[in-house]
Amino acid sequence: MASTKPQLNYSEDVAPASQDSVGELADRVAIHTETYNIDESALGHDLPKHYYLSPGFIGTVVALCLGNISNYLGWTMPSNSLLLINESIGPSSNIGWVALSYTLGLSVAFLIVGRLSDIFGRRWLGYWTLQIRTLASCVVQAFLAVLT
Repeated sequence: MASTKPQLNYSEDVAPASQDSVGELADRVAIHTETYNIDESALGHDLPKHYYLSPGFIGTVVALCLGNISNYLGWTMPSNSLLLINESIGPSSNIGWVALSYTLGLSVAFLIVGRLSDIFGRRWLGYWTLQIRTLASCVVQAFLAVLT
């Protein structure tokens, strides 16, 4: 007995494209496959002269590189000394959960922070996270002063 797949019917309230707009689209499409069409302007063949030497492009590349380096260092430095940290705070067989919780926490945090920056804007999100970090650092310093 052969199984048959149920057919899904989707309906959208979209006006049919006129023949002129389809022709214009076909003139601009540079790469066409079954799943997507890439517009000619998205390929970057019409960039301004010396675009790759512009301050905006160089600043973007530098910012991305520094962000990646800080992310790598933020994980590599503690992970390399995880055994030393485990020995100093008390040996635990569950030290492997530290790496997993870091990765999962970062994954969830990226989604939340990305959405918050869409809602409030990057400038205000950066400002308020800096304020929260400063306050948290002061609180930690106060607790460390009390403990000593």
